[in-house]
Amino acid sequence: MGVPVSPTPQLLRAAARDRIVGCLFGSALGDAVGLYTEFLSAADAAAKYPTGRFTLTGTGHHHATAGPPTPTQFCRDSHRASHRPGNWTDDTDHALCILLSFLHAHSARKKEAGRDRGASSSSSSFTPADFAARLKIWTKQGLRALDTLPLGLGLTVGSIVAKEGYLQDPAGVATRYWLDRPVGTFKPAPNGSLMRTHVLGLVCAAADAEQQGQADGQEEGGKGGDELARTFALAAEFSSTTHVDPRCVVACAIGTALVRGLVRGDIATEGDVDDVVDRAAAWYRDVWRPRSGIYLQSRDSAVVGEPESRNDNDDAKDDAKDDAKDDAKDDAKDDAKDDAKDDAKDDAKDDVKDDETVLDVAELRRHTHATSLADLQLDEAGKIGYVYKALGAGIVLLRRALRDLNDDDASSSTSSGTLSAQLAAFETAITELVMCGGDADTNACFAGALLGSLLGYKALPAHWRDGLAHGGWLMGKGEVLCRILLDGGCGVPSDLRASSSADQHEDTAPDGGRGFLSAEEMDERWKAHVRRIVEEGRTWTSAADEDARRKARGGKGAGWKSVLGLGK
Repeated sequence: MGVPVSPTPQLLRAAARDRIVGCLFGSALGDAVGLYTEFLSAADAAAKYPTGRFTLTGTGHHHATAGPPTPTQFCRDSHRASHRPGNWTDDTDHALCILLSFLHAHSARKKEAGRDRGASSSSSSFTPADFAARLKIWTKQGLRALDTLPLGLGLTVGSIVAKEGYLQDPAGVATRYWLDRPVGTFKPAPNGSLMRTHVLGLVCAAADAEQQGQADGQEEGGKGGDELARTFALAAEFSSTTHVDPRCVVACAIGTALVRGLVRGDIATEGDVDDVVDRAAAWYRDVWRPRSGIYLQSRDSAVVGEPESRNDNDDAKDDAKDDAKDDAKDDAKDDAKDDAKDDAKDDAKDDVKDDETVLDVAELRRHTHATSLADLQLDEAGKIGYVYKALGAGIVLLRRALRDLNDDDASSSTSSGTLSAQLAAFETAITELVMCGGDADTNACFAGALLGSLLGYKALPAHWRDGLAHGGWLMGKGEVLCRILLDGGCGVPSDLRASSSADQHEDTAPDGGRGFLSAEEMDERWKAHVRRIVEEGRTWTSAADEDARRKARGGKGAGWKSVLGLGK
């Protein structure tokens, strides 16, 4: 009797669960480890962390400190002083705002179904607007579910969310923020929406369109075309609550689709990655750009001649208007007048800000097809937060992992396709990326999401995942998400679907089930946070001074390095 080669439903289910949880933990671990070198150059990272290795527990083969195991300590500076080893940053917090919104909407729908199958409520909606509301809460009060402060609030998110009318029209406010700058200046494309988009990839892994929200993107036919178009659209709509730049939108579309495909097992080769990039670029060109706010608003303002939209075409446009006025005086030249007006308007529509609303595919491919991390110059001064750098870094490492997994030389004990090599792949890749410096936490957060979606939770290094702050809480949320997605199909046969319903968790509510804090309470929390930083700084300084005195006396005491667990 032959041996069956098709995976059983149980194996498929286990693989899906492993990848879903692997994505959540992979991104959070990349974020936490990336914090060690965030904003450092590669040279500074090498100087401050000479071993080029990190542990969040103090255990594992990298631990070299005498005495009790301790995590790798941060280099001392004002940026890292707010954190402790094992903490994730705002990158993961923002992703969790999306995750909690999805879980809360699902829970609310189940409650409504129990009361009245015909009932509906805005409280059960998983929408960009709900995420935007949660993001605004985060900027003021942090992640209420975990009672943490809003550390690391970026300029783009902070500025947009604070604008009047943001909750009524998040994408509109973000669009005006993007458009409202001096003509001729470079418009940045930050990575703030890419760092959170992996959760949408998990949501979209379920083929059920209803779970993907109300995204209405369309794509030409073909296998999986409609689902992929909805994935692109959902990613674009969530990105546009803060980041509307075409590069941000297409990066999120690509990142979300990659996570979706990896979890479902649809992406297994570099060719599959290339296909996602190409289809996302085509979708942006054919679907998103024609109806996006940045294109429509910039086009309309150019036609009416608003001062902030003036550019090199305005002189020609004004001349055309003057000619049209002269023609209007002569009834015999009505046709010429109309033609001149139409030509001027068409020129304005076609030319105004085309360099900003038309996607530069060559620039995109230069990053998505980079052959090494060095090609991306991740610590390039003034550009470390460029969204294509984070996108490119994640794809470089994903391509490498796919090549390793597809290594045909399985007979060799050193083959990169062996199980032992796979178990080391995540740590090796993320460590290499983190040591490049730059916006290391965001780069590693996105890369970690991709690698976690491919390799799964079991391939994550134990001395990282076991030291992740709030890891138990995150695992609980991952388990609930698995039940929801697997109940919905997740691209696997119906007999895999779990029979148990998702747990009801009050901490998925916007206030985290804790209630909101008053301004006075938040002020006290910030004061306590500052006091802790000052006190820890004094302790560190005292230990450093004592170490210096020991060295001056020729002593051999362990000194401050032992106190802080920095090793030899």
